[in-house]
Amino acid sequence: MLSTSHVVFNALTAIYLINTNPLPLNSYWFVGGTLLGSLLPDMDKKGSKIAKMGFFLRLDHRGLTHSLLGFFSFACLALLFTKLSFALGIILGYGGHILQDMMTTQGVSLFYPQKRKIRFPFHLKTGGLMEKLLLLLALVYMATYLKHKA
Repeated sequence: MLSTSHVVFNALTAIYLINTNPLPLNSYWFVGGTLLGSLLPDMDKKGSKIAKMGFFLRLDHRGLTHSLLGFFSFACLALLFTKLSFALGIILGYGGHILQDMMTTQGVSLFYPQKRKIRFPFHLKTGGLMEKLLLLLALVYMATYLKHKA
């Protein structure tokens, strides 16, 4: 998926969780962590938004950073070195990113170092019409939801 889709889908999830659950979290830190976590798995792709911010690892794209090993490693680092609300946001965004990339034709190396790509039976082309349609629907829903909350 495209970075914009990751950010919007995960931000929508974070906002939904904040508004439907009595979470003892600082919502600003939680959403901020979610936005960062939404981009982190793509630090293995030169030219990605997160790589342009200085977070770049020379690894195979959709390998380690898109695996359970990468997810749990970043979750532990976030929990150890950041504020809890921010860490939980990173975990939500990072995990959401991996699940969303599992919905694409390329899939992810979920069980890295095994290189076999895993994807859902239903999948879409990254940047394709279906992704853009889902993004548009998410943005319309988010705008409508936030308008009613204001």
